[in-house]
Amino acid sequence: MRLRNSTLLAIIGVMVLIVTTLPLTTLHAQDSGKVIISLAVSSASRDIYSDQMIADFQAAYPNITLNIVKDDPSIPSPTAGLDAYFTGLQTYTNVADVLSIDSRRVPLTSAATSAGYFLDLSPLVNGDKSANVDDFYPAVWQSFQWDKGIWALPTSTDALILSYDPAAFDKAGLAYPNDKWTLTDLVNAANKLTIKDASNTVTTPGLSVSGSDAVLFRSLLGENLFDANSLPSQPQIDKPSTEALLDAWVQLQTDGVISKSFNDFQTAPISIGAVSNFVRIDTTKNPRVAVMLPGGKSGLTVQGFAISAGTQHPEQAFALANFLTTRPELTSRGGIAPARKSLVGAQTSGGGNGGGPGGPGGPGRNRNLTPENQALIDKALANGIPPADIRFAEYLDIALTNMTTNAVSSKDALQAVDAQATQDEQAAIAKKSTVAVSVATPVPTPVLTAGKVAIKFGMMSFVSPLPNQDKWDTVINQFISTDPQVGQVVFDTAQRFGQLDSTVEAYDCFYLPYNAVPSANLGLLFNIDPFLTADSSFDKADVVGNVLTQLQRDNKTWGYPIVVQPTIMKYNTQDFAKANVQAPQNNWTVDAFNDAVKALRPDPADPAPFAAANTSGGHLLILMAAYGGLPLDYRTNPPTINFTDPTTVDAIRQVLDLAKNGYIKYDALSGFSFGGGRNTLENAIYSDVLNSLNTRPQATNGQNVYKGAPYPTGKTFSAASYTIGAAYISAKSQNPEACYRWISTIAKHPELFNAMPARASQVNNPTLAADQGADVVALYNQIDAELKDPNTVSLPALAGGGTSPANFLMQHWLYEAFDNYVLNNADLDSSLKDAEGYAKTYQGCVANIAPFDPSTQNQRDYNQQYLACATQADPRMKTVFGG
Repeated sequence: MRLRNSTLLAIIGVMVLIVTTLPLTTLHAQDSGKVIISLAVSSASRDIYSDQMIADFQAAYPNITLNIVKDDPSIPSPTAGLDAYFTGLQTYTNVADVLSIDSRRVPLTSAATSAGYFLDLSPLVNGDKSANVDDFYPAVWQSFQWDKGIWALPTSTDALILSYDPAAFDKAGLAYPNDKWTLTDLVNAANKLTIKDASNTVTTPGLSVSGSDAVLFRSLLGENLFDANSLPSQPQIDKPSTEALLDAWVQLQTDGVISKSFNDFQTAPISIGAVSNFVRIDTTKNPRVAVMLPGGKSGLTVQGFAISAGTQHPEQAFALANFLTTRPELTSRGGIAPARKSLVGAQTSGGGNGGGPGGPGGPGRNRNLTPENQALIDKALANGIPPADIRFAEYLDIALTNMTTNAVSSKDALQAVDAQATQDEQAAIAKKSTVAVSVATPVPTPVLTAGKVAIKFGMMSFVSPLPNQDKWDTVINQFISTDPQVGQVVFDTAQRFGQLDSTVEAYDCFYLPYNAVPSANLGLLFNIDPFLTADSSFDKADVVGNVLTQLQRDNKTWGYPIVVQPTIMKYNTQDFAKANVQAPQNNWTVDAFNDAVKALRPDPADPAPFAAANTSGGHLLILMAAYGGLPLDYRTNPPTINFTDPTTVDAIRQVLDLAKNGYIKYDALSGFSFGGGRNTLENAIYSDVLNSLNTRPQATNGQNVYKGAPYPTGKTFSAASYTIGAAYISAKSQNPEACYRWISTIAKHPELFNAMPARASQVNNPTLAADQGADVVALYNQIDAELKDPNTVSLPALAGGGTSPANFLMQHWLYEAFDNYVLNNADLDSSLKDAEGYAKTYQGCVANIAPFDPSTQNQRDYNQQYLACATQADPRMKTVFGG
């Protein structure tokens, strides 16, 4: 992993040796050298740790240099197996001195502390008056405390509560829930509120539970599942009260009374979910009421910071962890309230409010809390069950699974998990003698020679660390050895998508796996046209398709094309041979596709020959174009809406009839989803994206039987859908020329990206064939030829409708017509006419929205204009967007 070379790092000086008992306040005055302390944070939250926050810390502790490490740990629950849990902990606690902890994402359990992976902070807390323990909400402060140890310092919290629909209770003649509800009350109400149809099938479950059941179980039981008098605490799961709870719960599951779908949170008669989700509900239109969980408690989910047992500098690490608990920025994500009472309503260094009661920076940000919601939060904090008191409740899920899967009695299931939990705890205690945690010392920043500069490059990737990091290292070393100006490329992999403003602050230049130009604030990006004009190695005609045009706005180029990731088909060669159907060739037409899918399904009971997963309906639009119809013509900006032209309607009908007759697997598309589930390799043809994760053929029964092919072509049109991976230069970069030389260098190394190069000259680069195989390169050439065809229409791929909210919603109404025809057997012509009316009214409305101006607007308020246009065009959208 590369380290950022900015205020995050400094040259390593002489390490300071400090006696363990030295009060932390004396750290401010140490002059004997600097200590580097590493902080591990998730990729998604890295942008919160601003340069201002880092500067504030280093001003308070000038002898500590802060090194931020992005890490997304994979730590399973200990109930899934201690070996995997300990392996995940070992990896994570080796990463950094201070570790971000989330009671949902990183399970900090008694097994972890008993095994010795984390430092007990009790001596440090007791020796540092600046910790100001009284400032914390009591229940939140106790979240990570057990076995006479303090294992993490909390920063923010959310709370699990119960909400209900009063109208449903009134209709059923039931009294409303209250804090004194018991298990019996909950079961009785959930059963009576469950709605069934004439065939006794549940249509509306009475109870929705979001997330784990453990918190609700602990509140219902009213007691802990461990013996707090033993050290360390020992499990006590097998109890008569727990037995009764599981019996009742299994019956509710069997009867279909419980829904685990998050989508039911706002609509179920009774819901168990987070306060942060409840306060987002517009109760003027959806009059729900929230109370504590049965038993009068809420369940806290808490974020904070722990210290690795492998740190060499516990006092300095504690200074950092304690400092972070005082930062309001860290309460704005993942929580409804800060852990410290003093941060309620505090202003962040970025100018926004901190999260929590009294501040709008909590749920959804910029959301003012009503007095009722404020009172709810206050009550939840005052009556919260801390994660420390929910220990061992996760084992109840194992018991439930055993009961429902194997018909085991609750008594036997509880005895089994009690024994397992006890065995796991003993194994963790024994593990401590062999655990050796060691935090790696950060690599020092090299000292650059006179005249040399460092450029910071961000590689935005879904995979971190990169599996081909060695290839990047080679190219980086070659570049800095020959470039006259650059002495270091600070290479950083990140996963911060959609936050261009923070990206341009963090990097001189960066790569994004999508086209950011259509929706970008162009003031953040550097116009690269002067560099392209002066670059004799760059030929605009060499760029495939109209990729370069898509990276332009206002007649200027803002991104350097690196790769394209086209949507393709993959077909089962064995299925085609068995059906005696010719495999897709370069000139595979839509008529040949039509004949093929029918021949591949001689038996109506067979699966649909063609399935497309998560394409946002793009596979249907591509086929419709091949049949001669362009309901949304993206050759114009904005796209031309033409849902009702007879030629278009005929093309739509031909494709949708294939779906109605079972030749194309059809999933509802108008529900603001990506349209389709995961491919199971049961279909002869499926849709895929040709990128770094999918360049190899899929395997079935150990044989590589799927091969890639472009979509079929049509007589009038063909269509291609692809995303663009491009490199950008920050408008704030001090070295834009050096950045351009770097990004033009990586564009000549297609082995770095494992996707189709955006320049035709690189498609046949020998290193690409060696890296990805001759078959894949041949497919790239087919796609390149198709994109050069003037009859090929490019369709946006990302999230349906590309990056434009206007295009996305226009597709929604079109897809609603598709759904009505295929799934509800509605009249296609009238459905398309209605859809066209909505789309054209909406398009006319959004045409009046001025470009986003970050100096006078915030993004949320700006986006509200699009939602207002949507509800103006189609009043039904009010139920989707909450008015």
